[in-house]
Amino acid sequence: MTSPAAPGATSAAHSLARRIVAALIMMPVVLGALWLGHPYWTILVAIAAGMMAWEWRRLTAAGAVGAIGWAMMALAALAVLLTGFGEVRLALWVLGVGGSLLGLAAGLGESPAGGGWAWLGTLYAGLPSLALVWLRDDPASGLATLLWLLFLVWAIDTAAYAAGKLIGGPKLVPRISPSKTWAGLAGGAAGAAIIGYLAARWTGLPDPWLLTGLSLLLALAEQAGDLFESAVKRRFGVKDSSGLIPGHGGILDRVDGLVAVALIVAGFALWGGGSPLAVWAP
Repeated sequence: MTSPAAPGATSAAHSLARRIVAALIMMPVVLGALWLGHPYWTILVAIAAGMMAWEWRRLTAAGAVGAIGWAMMALAALAVLLTGFGEVRLALWVLGVGGSLLGLAAGLGESPAGGGWAWLGTLYAGLPSLALVWLRDDPASGLATLLWLLFLVWAIDTAAYAAGKLIGGPKLVPRISPSKTWAGLAGGAAGAAIIGYLAARWTGLPDPWLLTGLSLLLALAEQAGDLFESAVKRRFGVKDSSGLIPGHGGILDRVDGLVAVALIVAGFALWGGGSPLAVWAP
């Protein structure tokens, strides 16, 4: 006779199954909207930005959303929509001024700390989302750049999880994230290097090692973004940012690494004259 599975094993298998089903549903939606571009990508990112702001507000305000939270959602989504229609400077003004006013209102109505968290949350949800739409709008390399970024982040997370589980070993920053290991960091870096090299070959870059090296650096930024969100959740005693995505937690839990990567690549494109795939093209 076969012995019944342990309750822990059954729960883990059920959680893994939910994660896989959720990923199979989300990936075609994300990749389809990305492929079609504006307005589909803009609308999808605007919705995600609003939900990120909602999760942040609940996370940092003991589950309360209130008028501040709804305003944060509206500001983040509006900034993304403005960017999609070419009004990038106006979008930045909306985030900067609107986020500051919301922070002031929350600070006066709640506490100075609450005001700081509201201000930071507006920027945290809005700026990376704005960057994702702005990068996609480049007709020459926008689609390729975003495909590289998405597969990069997915590869880092998957390889880090697999290496951490299979190898284990010393913890990376146990006070912030008890489950992360140095082996996971190395695995994520390896996954990033593979995606960077493949992306360089796919797009025909003359020197694939430039994008491979940048992808390695972005792996560190991605993990730092993950740790930052973990630190915020630990600060407020919360395990997941929400339960919006079965088996995955919330949107913030899924995009914490992408937030950092998107901002860095957008900065590269802004000051370097284009995304790496365009600047380093033959």
